[in-house]
Amino acid sequence: MTSLESRAPVSNPFGKCDRRLDIPVSEALEERIIAMAALNGIPKAEYVRRVLERAMYGEFAIAQSLAADRLGSHREN
Repeated sequence: MTSLESRAPVSNPFGKCDRRLDIPVSEALEERIIAMAALNGIPKAEYVRRVLERAMYGEFAIAQSLAADRLGSHREN
């Protein structure tokens, strides 16, 4: 079993991730977040961060960010 990193290996285009949110959620919501994060191969905090960024900054900005992540990972390989 591989372990997931606690932070993404690339910087965040929306700024440094140096703030934390403490958000109470139901057990059902947490289970779904964990499942979706696993399906995407990322930690649950990274998954929730992406969902929040999508809601706050919009789909286009997220698509640009994901494209930049992919280009960066291809350059490193």
